[in-house]
Amino acid sequence: MQTRFSLRRLLRDSIRIYFTPLIGAVKGMRDELRRLDGTPHLRLTITTERETDGRWLAEIDGLPGVMAYGSKPAGAQSKAQALAFRVLADRLDAGESGPVDIQIRNAG
Repeated sequence: MQTRFSLRRLLRDSIRIYFTPLIGAVKGMRDELRRLDGTPHLRLTITTERETDGRWLAEIDGLPGVMAYGSKPAGAQSKAQALAFRVLADRLDAGESGPVDIQIRNAG
């Protein structure tokens, strides 16, 4: 009787171990599809590099001319993000684009 119970538990645990990541992935995809709901997405990447004079330059790929300097990488990235939001806000005000879901990530 004890062997049968252990075998049943082993089978149950094996199934849980196998299917739990799949269930999590399905839930994640479902949540992502709900979030998308037809809204255009804009994914921007910040690239940061050190200049010869010691300053850091952060540039947003996909938005020409959006770049900022800082004494540290994080400072330059923050300034570049703020500038990117100003540029996008100006585009919205001018009617050049509609509402978008914005994601900004650091390159690397």
